[in-house]
Order: sequence, then C-alpha cells, then structure tokens
Amino acid sequence: MIEPETHCPVNEQQIELNEERKDFVLPPWRVLQILTTALDTLVEEDFLSNDFDYMEMIRRRGIRLKPYSAFSLEHLKKLRKMSLSFWKEGLCLAVTDEKQGQCRMIAYNDKVSDEIKLAIIMHEFGHIVLKHTQQCEQGEAEALCFATVMMTALSFKPSLSAGNESGKTGGRDFLQGILISYIRNKQREVKIKKNEA
Repeated sequence: MIEPETHCPVNEQQIELNEERKDFVLPPWRVLQILTTALDTLVEEDFLSNDFDYMEMIRRRGIRLKPYSAFSLEHLKKLRKMSLSFWKEGLCLAVTDEKQGQCRMIAYNDKVSDEIKLAIIMHEFGHIVLKHTQQCEQGEAEALCFATVMMTALSFKPSLSAGNESGKTGGRDFLQGILISYIRNKQREVKIKKNEA
C-alpha cells in the first residue's frame, strides 16, 4: 500500500508573505537552519571522498529511490493523485514494503538531464530531512532552499577537495569561502568526536 507523505514545517508563521508579489520569503534564521542541516548531512556522509554518491547517501538512510520509468503509466497517475505535491517532477511518499515495512520513497522524473534530476531528488530529500508533515508553500520554499544548498556544495566539491589550491585558500567566491570554512570546521569537530569516542 502506498500513502502520500505530506510536507509542511511546524510553524506557519515562519514565512512572510509579500502582498505585492505573493512570494514567500523564509526568514534569515530559518535559511541558516536549513543551510546548516544540509551541510551537516553532507559532512556526515563524507561527501568530499572520491567515491561519494548522492543516491547511495539517500539509500543508506532507508529511503527508496525510484525513477518514473519504473512505474506503469497507470500506476504513476495513481501516485500523482495520491500525492499532495505541487509539482509533477518528483514525489515524496511513505510506502509500506513487505521487506522494510514502513519506509520513504522518492519517485522522480528520469527523462531529464542529470542536473535537473539532482535538483528534483534533493528537493524531495529536503522534505524528508526537514521532517515536513504536510504540503504547503512554506515547505516547498524550505525544500527548495535545502536542495539549493546541497547542489551548491556538490558543485563546489572539486574546489573543496584537499588537494585543490583554491579550496585551501578559500576561493575567490564569497559563498565558496563560507562553504569551505564551514565544512572544514565541521570536519574537525567530527574528527575530534571520533577520537574522543
């Protein structure tokens, strides 16, 4: 049996509505929480290692990844009807599996470029990591923020690797410097905790 996983953060007042443009704006403190959560997720998974695979990172958390092409058209239509998702490129569902019991599944459009597929999967993964429980525009904004941080960090991976000179100096770009500093400090913390244990 497949049940839709709904998304929404805890507090509806965490978002401000711009009446003129109808855009949702996450407050800076929430953006920082999401940035920290996304980067912590990558650091915990040692994403700078040569053999890092974002899909394996997600699978290790007990989340099933399934491309749309693995479903019959009829089954995919049923999943979309059950889902409360605002878009059709990806779905985040709670599923009951005979082997695993209750688990999460991310279904995604696999007929797109690798970059778009990464964005879709990271967006849906963001709903799970951020523990969204209902669908709402704030949850979508948060999942988008999470996916953006994850994709930015992954795009800077070559610069962040230990042997790269720009990674050692902090790089030319402000965001890259922030990411490098944060990740290196977090790596030190993780090593200290491992040595203490």
